[in-house]
Amino acid sequence: MADARCGASSPPMSIAFLLKTTTANRRRNTNTGAVNTMENFVITLTAKPGAEKKVADFYVKQNAEYEKADGFIGRQILRAKTGTMVEAVKKRFTAEELAKHPEQHHEGEPAVHFIIIEQWESVDKRMDFSMNRDKARDRELFPNLLPAHTHEFYEELKP
Repeated sequence: MADARCGASSPPMSIAFLLKTTTANRRRNTNTGAVNTMENFVITLTAKPGAEKKVADFYVKQNAEYEKADGFIGRQILRAKTGTMVEAVKKRFTAEELAKHPEQHHEGEPAVHFIIIEQWESVDKRMDFSMNRDKARDRELFPNLLPAHTHEFYEELKP
């Protein structure tokens, strides 16, 4: 079975099939009934083993800066519950089923995957925010990350 602990080589399957899409979602303002556009900006990244607290703290501490940003609607920061899926599969599959999909083994502590989902009024407002941020703080973050990451605008698919 593929190793669910790391995720450093690619984003999770639920996110991966949406990569490279850029369109606006429609959202109705409950007060006025007007339809507003909303852009979803998704970032995936992986903290180096042992650095997940530093990465989590870095993103949580940015909330005040985001709240003040023109066009910012909201965001959600998700940290993988590393190993949970692997353990759940091991409890439910037979030894024969598990043997057909061997787990990859990694030396040492596993890396931890993060997904950040932001909502913005427009692509331009998100880009303006990014271009005007103090980049000095990024030096605090980058040493704690593995190189694989993604960032893209997404559209919501409705069944």
